[in-house]
Order: sequence, then structure tokens, then C-alpha cells
Amino acid sequence: VMFQTDWSVDHEGGRTLIDPTGNWRNVTDILAEEQALDIPRQDGDTIRVWVRAFDVMGNVAEDNVTVHVDSSPPIVDDISLTRHEITGLAVHSSEDLFKMRVVFTAFDDHSGLHDIHWQLHDKKD
Repeated sequence: VMFQTDWSVDHEGGRTLIDPTGNWRNVTDILAEEQALDIPRQDGDTIRVWVRAFDVMGNVAEDNVTVHVDSSPPIVDDISLTRHEITGLAVHSSEDLFKMRVVFTAFDDHSGLHDIHWQLHDKKD
């Protein structure tokens, strides 16, 4: 019985990670049912790890998992107040704020956004 791992990294969303690289490494302790891998990576990389197993009869099974690395925070940009499609307005009283909308752009280059939570606070002097 033997288990082996192989891995590869790209910065193309995994599009180039089709086949194992051929640098198979034996799992050091198959009874532990785990293997630590030291994979150099940076924000925006995609990692694919392949595992293959050999049984005593010589049969082979192979599988893989893909992980997208996103260590950067989302970006919030272009924050403004708008009323009647006019942006960049100032608030002079609470009545003005009641008639305006808060508009902003939020995005994450690597993983997208699942939810957006925001709050509006009164900033006192």
C-alpha cells in the first residue's frame, strides 16, 4: 500500500492545472492519514493537489482538490451620497439625508463578495 502527492500552482484561476507535474512524493506516514505540504503561494494563486493510492494488488486511484488563495481584503470604493442621479452631495441637516442614497462600489478581485454589511454613523465633533 502506498500513497503519493503532487501539486502545482498557477495565477490563472487554475486554467493551466490540468495534469499532475510528475513530481510525485510518497506520503511519509500513511497511518496518520495526512500529509503536510509546503507550497509557495501568493494572493490570487490557485493550487491543485493530486493524491494517488496504490493497493497491494497494484490497483491505482487518483483524485485532486483545487484551492484558490485569497488573502487580500475586499475593496470598497467610490463612496458618495446621491440624489436625483447627482453624486458627491453634502449633508447639511437630517432632512437632507432622508432624501439621499449612499452609493458605493465593493469588490474582491480573487473571490468575489458573498455578502455586504455596512453601517452609517453620526460623526460628532
